[in-house]
Amino acid sequence: MDRKLLYRSLMKIMVLLALTFVFYGFLEDYLRLQQVETRDHVVVEVGHLQPGGELRVRWDGRGYLILHRTPQTIRHLREHSEGLLDPYSEHSLQPEWAANPLRSARPEYLVVMAPSFPGHPECTLRYRAPGPDGAGRLIAECNGAQYDLAGRAIKGTAATGNLVVPEYRWQTPQQLVLLR
Repeated sequence: MDRKLLYRSLMKIMVLLALTFVFYGFLEDYLRLQQVETRDHVVVEVGHLQPGGELRVRWDGRGYLILHRTPQTIRHLREHSEGLLDPYSEHSLQPEWAANPLRSARPEYLVVMAPSFPGHPECTLRYRAPGPDGAGRLIAECNGAQYDLAGRAIKGTAATGNLVVPEYRWQTPQQLVLLR
């Protein structure tokens, strides 16, 4: 009889341990899923980008392009606004602080969302590096729309408006935080 009681007790302990491991696994998955769904930002390291460099980021189901602009490009963007659909970003989707010729929080960095067009939920932007004058281009591969290196639409191309500047902030000089 003592042996029977011992086996029952051991069996109950083993079942309890098994249920604990199963419950822990479910709880861990649930908490991980909740954490992913509630992430309202992502931190992007940009310190490695050299002037003229680009970085593509995929977050929250969207594509982002980050450019590290050269001093020549910054000078060109400040001095040239001819041939643009919305040169002063009066009709653009962007935070208030981005309503400036460079459309950015820091002059040396441009942060824009990949454009979407009918039939193309997201279009890849091709970066054409600036020449000696500082004038480069962003070209939408799906329809040929062109933008300057401030994300402003160029007249005479398929672009219908400036690229969207998302909400973001600088956490450190090398870390950009994209916000939802």
